[in-house]
Amino acid sequence: MGIPRFLLASLFVLTSVSCSTPDRGQNGNVRIVRDNYGVPHIYSDTESGLFFGAGYAQAEDQLENLAKNYLRAAGRLAEIEGELSLPQDILVRAFGIPEQARAGFAELDPDVRIHFESFAAGINAFINEHRADIPVWVKEVSPEDGVALALYSNLMFTLPHCERDLRTAGIEYIRLAGMEAGARAPMASNQFAVGPNRSETGAAMLSMDPHLALHGWTRFYEVHLSGPDLNVMGATFLGLPYVGMGHNGRVAWSMTVNSPDLGDVFALELNPGNPLQYRGPEGWEDISSTIESLGVATPGGIVNRKNQFLKTRFGPVVAQGEGVAYAFSIPRIESSRDLRQLYDMAKARNVDSLRAPIAEQGLPLFNILSIDTAGDSYFISSGRVPVRDTRISSKTIRPASEQWAEWMGYHASSELPQSSGDQSGIMLNTNSGPASVCADPQLSSDNFPPYMIGDAPNSRSRRLRELLEANSSISWEEMRQYAADTRVELADRVIPPLLEAIGLLGDNFAGDQNLLSQCSQTLRDWDRHTDIDSRGAIYFVQIGQHPRIQVLLSEGISDPNDVFQIMVEAAKETIDEFGSLDAPWGDYSRLQIGELDLPCAGYGGNLSPALRPTRGTLRGGRRIAEYGTSYAMLVDFSGRARAMSILPFGQSANQDSPHFADQAPLYSQGQYKPAWFHRDEVEANKSREYSLSF
Repeated sequence: MGIPRFLLASLFVLTSVSCSTPDRGQNGNVRIVRDNYGVPHIYSDTESGLFFGAGYAQAEDQLENLAKNYLRAAGRLAEIEGELSLPQDILVRAFGIPEQARAGFAELDPDVRIHFESFAAGINAFINEHRADIPVWVKEVSPEDGVALALYSNLMFTLPHCERDLRTAGIEYIRLAGMEAGARAPMASNQFAVGPNRSETGAAMLSMDPHLALHGWTRFYEVHLSGPDLNVMGATFLGLPYVGMGHNGRVAWSMTVNSPDLGDVFALELNPGNPLQYRGPEGWEDISSTIESLGVATPGGIVNRKNQFLKTRFGPVVAQGEGVAYAFSIPRIESSRDLRQLYDMAKARNVDSLRAPIAEQGLPLFNILSIDTAGDSYFISSGRVPVRDTRISSKTIRPASEQWAEWMGYHASSELPQSSGDQSGIMLNTNSGPASVCADPQLSSDNFPPYMIGDAPNSRSRRLRELLEANSSISWEEMRQYAADTRVELADRVIPPLLEAIGLLGDNFAGDQNLLSQCSQTLRDWDRHTDIDSRGAIYFVQIGQHPRIQVLLSEGISDPNDVFQIMVEAAKETIDEFGSLDAPWGDYSRLQIGELDLPCAGYGGNLSPALRPTRGTLRGGRRIAEYGTSYAMLVDFSGRARAMSILPFGQSANQDSPHFADQAPLYSQGQYKPAWFHRDEVEANKSREYSLSF
């Protein structure tokens, strides 16, 4: 359900709205200017006003998605989505996110607490103004809801580290019983910085490109906050007040998921005489047990399901075997210091001053890459990395009964992989491990414990380095082209042996020589990209999806007839579905929202995703984009800062809004829109403005 058309129409002429909010000692006015793409530029003389406006704007554009994020973080999503979301609610409750959020909010610094209070007040102001037009399940929110969402985000990013260890041991647990769509989607990203010595203008540039699910809790929201001590533009998750990645006119920073091992599974040997005790290093230790009711939406209304939660000092019990229980341990998931870090990063005046908030290690993980107007750059594979005894691998389940198996604190920021770059003027990361960032010998894996370094170079890092190193004078437009590059590296490894095998058949082949020739020619003519008009890409993907092709390529091709059989089957499927072997890629790859159905560039296959790694679910023979570039921004520091950015759909989730899907045509082709930052250009490109009294 979206905001009705008549209400949206009234918002376009709105000039002043009076909002009743809790008195935080800094009441006043906030001005919101919407640009031609609906992005809110929020101006206030106080930070209370700034974050009040931020909350109001998010609610205006994405109220239901924002409210769902808060329900996720409260472990209450099943109350509106039903049985499918119950496993996730159980998981959130098992980690005690709601309780930790309440405790964490009380511990926030006073200024940060005011930010969350003001943000929640802005959301509630919009809810109360439009109560009759929004779903009944959308309730007023509290400042603690924002803190809970930050902790939930930490949990979702770090949980896979524990899941992997449990899966490797062949043990299933509650989360594997079923999760909401998107929660288990890949978490990847690209980022690269170009120094003044490699830039056409002689100024630094940076590209940020997170790859997450396009829907659900990872949907990004773009905002510009301009206040007395803060002027920042970039992206945040719905329900959070701070910009996570972006620029402030002096510094630009981005993040990609990194791979230090942040989580462990501890095996708890249960007391045969008391299943609520396990063996610790000094004897039996207690397991706390609580029973909670979880609401689940059904056709007959909400029903309550009781669930037992078992918790230990290591973390929650997530699985049990005969005489053994298993607990997940994740670094300081109760910490809310990451909220302070994002705020302080946004105020940094250069790369050097950005280091201090990063060193606080508020965020649980992420490669952070930054560059400033002077051309100084900085990379760190950050995170709260546990110090471990390495007598067993960090990927092995650890015995809770042994003192040596326990964590010995966390590595200091100074001990983590980091670099200020080298003489090349290029720094990059594609979830590919610190050693691929630049040639700095400090980033060698030999310098760090094995659990701190992960991920070898991948197809995206190899392609991106090839593009950047081949160009000594990189232009603004080339930055965009590189960021949205769709070349499929897998084709360089697969097509030559396929064609070689076909060539070996020669005149000895007794099958359809004409079809054989068509198959070979289609692969030769394909540009090995997945732009919407690339021809041959669909046929290649059909070959790559054949269950026997990878076996043949890995073991070697002994009989060329085997290859031809695969190529023929893939050819027939392609022709039957798309009319020809060289149908354009956009006939297969689609971007859909509402009634909009567009061809979409990019390839996100598991073996060799392109720099633009679009992927999704097959429906009716078409692949519908559900994962890939979830937000992108390019920043250039030549002259005064300028930027361009893109969201997959638009700023608003209201289908009647002109900004519901106005960015989708650009996104589908790998294009960007202007990201206006300076006051004069915002004023020159505004679609409407309004003031709020708070």
